[in-house]
Amino acid sequence: MHIQTYTAVGAAPTKARETYRHKVMQGKEPDKRYNGYTACPLVTAYGRMVLAEFDHDNKPTHTLPFINTQKERFDMWLLKKYGLPFMYWNLMLRGLA
Repeated sequence: MHIQTYTAVGAAPTKARETYRHKVMQGKEPDKRYNGYTACPLVTAYGRMVLAEFDHDNKPTHTLPFINTQKERFDMWLLKKYGLPFMYWNLMLRGLA
């Protein structure tokens, strides 16, 4: 069973979806595919968070090589509290991310 968060649902930008749909409608094979990436922000305490990132096979993935997202971090908590809501309301819902 694969659980997807709103991050996974909004991971593919609108332009990529349109390009994919256009190629499929023309009978062509798309050159890019969504790999099932999902990110689960897990708040472990006030001011602490772990960002669990997985691919479609539930294997841990890392999108930020210079930041260990599997360790409790204050900056990850700031991302959850301020960054993700901003990205959701201002970018994802408008098809910009």
